[in-house]
Amino acid sequence: MEYTTKLILHIPWMTWQKENGLENAEHEAFMKYLQDNLADINVTAFYTQSATGYYKNRKYPQTLLTIFCEREKSQRVVEVFCKAFRKHNDIMKQESFAYEKDGSLIVNEI
Repeated sequence: MEYTTKLILHIPWMTWQKENGLENAEHEAFMKYLQDNLADINVTAFYTQSATGYYKNRKYPQTLLTIFCEREKSQRVVEVFCKAFRKHNDIMKQESFAYEKDGSLIVNEI
């Protein structure tokens, strides 16, 4: 089998709070929801990599979750990721979130 689409989901582990600066995001519920919903669409294999993100002069740790899949399934993966962020933004507290698809960066506002 050949997987022709590469998705990289950017998952920050920090939130920006004006009064306190960077704080840890309570992301366990987000990750469980994301993994469960990916499994529901039969995405059971992916790999992660630790990275450092920079945004508005802020430096923060993040995970890059990489999935290879068929082009037809890639839109479903993106929908799961977007739904996870919107459902858990009370935890993740982001103004936007991003993913890469075939070399392009897509940024979505919450």
